[in-house]
Amino acid sequence: MGATYPGGIKSWENVADNTDYVLAEHINDAYAEIIAIETDLDSLKAGTLNKKYGVYQNGTTSSVLTRLGDAIGKSLTPTVGTTVGVNDFETIRPWSQIVRCNLADDGTVNAYEGEPGFVLDGSNGQVMIKIPKFYYKVSAEGYTRESWIAPDPAPGFVVHPAFVVNGAEKGYIFVSAYMGAEESAKLVSKTGVLPQYNKTRAQFRTLAQARGTGWGICDLTSYSALQLLLMVMTANMNAQTSIGKGISEMPYTTTHLAIINESAVNRIIVTNAAAANYLAGYQIGIGTTQGGNQIVNQRSITSITTYDASNMAINFDGAAANIAIGNMLYSMPGKTGGADTVGKHAGRAAGTDGKTEVSMLGVQGMWGNWWQFIDGANMDSSYYMWYNDNPATHADDVFVSPYKRINHVLPSAADGYVRRFGNDPIKPWSMLTAETGGDSSGPVGDYYYRSATPANRVLLVGGLWFGGSSDGPWLWYVSYASANADWTCGARLLYKPV
Repeated sequence: MGATYPGGIKSWENVADNTDYVLAEHINDAYAEIIAIETDLDSLKAGTLNKKYGVYQNGTTSSVLTRLGDAIGKSLTPTVGTTVGVNDFETIRPWSQIVRCNLADDGTVNAYEGEPGFVLDGSNGQVMIKIPKFYYKVSAEGYTRESWIAPDPAPGFVVHPAFVVNGAEKGYIFVSAYMGAEESAKLVSKTGVLPQYNKTRAQFRTLAQARGTGWGICDLTSYSALQLLLMVMTANMNAQTSIGKGISEMPYTTTHLAIINESAVNRIIVTNAAAANYLAGYQIGIGTTQGGNQIVNQRSITSITTYDASNMAINFDGAAANIAIGNMLYSMPGKTGGADTVGKHAGRAAGTDGKTEVSMLGVQGMWGNWWQFIDGANMDSSYYMWYNDNPATHADDVFVSPYKRINHVLPSAADGYVRRFGNDPIKPWSMLTAETGGDSSGPVGDYYYRSATPANRVLLVGGLWFGGSSDGPWLWYVSYASANADWTCGARLLYKPV
C-alpha cells in the first residue's frame, strides 16, 4: 500500500474477518507520516504483521538448523526447472516482496515481473532483484548461533545494515539477477550474455558506478542480507543440499586431449569417454595448458557429433582454430540466464545437479560458476575485515573511516571447510569465517581460502564451475590483492537508493 497520511486519524474497517483495525496517531508539525509499510492491507489479511522467523544452529557438525518462532512448521522444496517447488516463505514477508524488475539508471522501476514491459534482455533497464528492508537479530556463543528476521520493527531487532547508508535507512535495495557483463563501458545485468571477467575489483566498480549515483557492485552488507534470507528460509547451512549444487561440477581436467591435428576448423576431436562430459551449450576453452586458453577462449559448443567409432567431434562457434594432438579441452564458466526457467523461485534449472544454475529468489548464480568480487570489504594484513556500507565511497586498501572493522580475525594458518562464523556482538550480521575444521557436509559445507602471506586482500565469494563441494554462499576467498584480475572472477551490480 505504501500510504502516507498528512494528519488526523485513519481507520481500516472490515479488512480481515470483519475485524476493525484502527491505526491512530496524533500528528504534529514535526511528524507528518503515520505509516509507510508496503502491502499493509495484504499483511493484515494474511495475518503476517509482527512475525519473527528464526533458526538455531546447535553447534554440532550437522548443517540442519532448528526452526524458531513463526518459522516453525514452515518448509521448502526447491523448484527444479519449470516444476515449481513448495516454499512457504514465498508467501510471507519479507521473502514474498522480493521481486524481479527492470531498473532505470536513475533508480526508477520501469516494470515489475508480471507487468507489461518486463523483459530479461536488458532493453527496459537492468534486470534486478528488489529486496525489501527487514529487521534482524543474531546471538552467538561458541559454536551455537540464533539468527532471526522480522519484516516489521520488533523489540531486540534492528534494521539490517544492508539497508543503511551513512546512517540513513533505505526501504529497499536492488541486487542484480545476473553476473555483470560489459556494454558501452558500463556493467549490465541481462540474460544470455557472457559476464565480464579479467578485471580488478576497482575496474568492476568503475563500470558499475558509470550507471550513475547509487550504483556499485554487490557489497558485504548486501551479500550478508542475501545469506541471512537464504539461511532462515532453508534452515540448512549447506545450500548445495537445500537448493542445488550450482554450476560446480563441470569438466576441468588435463586428460581431455585432441587426438588428431586439424587446421582452420571449428571442432576438436576427442575420445568418446571425454566427449561424454560435455553438452551443447557449454562454454569451453582449448589450450596447450589447462586453463591457458591459448587456442580458443570462451566458445559455445554448438553440437557434438560422431567422428568414428571411438571418437567424437566437439563443434564450437566463433573463428576457426588450428588444433594439435595433445591440446587440452576443458569447460569454462557459463553465460547468464541459466536459471531463467526457475523465475522468481528458489531452486535450480532442470538437468544434472552440479551442472545447472541456481536461483535464490531470482538472484542467479549466488554460488558456483564464477568467483564474485564483493565490494565494501577490505582485509588488512592482520586478517581483520573492514567494511563500508556506502557504494559511493568504496575503495581498495582503505582501513580508516568510512570503513569500520569487524572485530574477529579470519583464519590465517590454513584453508579448510568452515566450522564457525565469527562473532562480533556489535556487528553480528557478519558471517565471515572464524574457524575451519568442518567438512563438505557441515556444519556449513563451504570452504575458506586465504593467503598464507599477510597482506591487504580483497574479498571474493561463491566458488567456481569446477569447485565441487567446496562451493557455496559462504565460500570466502581472501587471497587476492586489489591489483589482481583473473578470467575466473566477475562481479554483480548493486543499486542503493539515494
